[in-house]
Amino acid sequence: MKFFGQSDGSAPHKRRLPVKIMSLFIFLFMSVGGVSAANPPVTIHLKNVTVAELLRQIEAQGKYSFAYNNADIDLTRVVSVAAEAWPIERIVLKCIPDVLVNVERNKVILTPRRGAQVSPPPAKFRARSRTLPVIPS
Repeated sequence: MKFFGQSDGSAPHKRRLPVKIMSLFIFLFMSVGGVSAANPPVTIHLKNVTVAELLRQIEAQGKYSFAYNNADIDLTRVVSVAAEAWPIERIVLKCIPDVLVNVERNKVILTPRRGAQVSPPPAKFRARSRTLPVIPS
C-alpha cells in the first residue's frame, strides 16, 4: 500500500520534480506576461484641450474606453499632457486629480473621490429654502 508522497522506488518519481519546476516557471512567465498585456501604456501629447477632448483622443487610439457620470467630472477643465508610454491611471490622475480610476480590462471607470468638490445640481432640482422669521422671546 502506497501513501501520498511515497514511491515504490521506480524512476518516474525522480523525473516528476523537473517537470513540476518547469511547469511552475511556465505558469509564472505566462501570468507576468498577461498582466502587462492587459493594460497597455498610452502615448499622448496634447496642449490646452478640455478633459472631454483628452478622453476622446485616448479612446480614438482604440486601447481604452471610459465610463463616468458627466455630473461628477468637470469635462470643461483645460489640461495639457505629454505622456510617452504612461499607464492610463497616471495620465488620468495627472489631468483629473479629483477622481478615482478603476481599470477593468480596457474599460476605465472614473468615480469622484470622497470629499471632492462636485458641481451643484441644476436649479430646477435644488430644494427651495425658506427663511423663517425670528420670534423675539
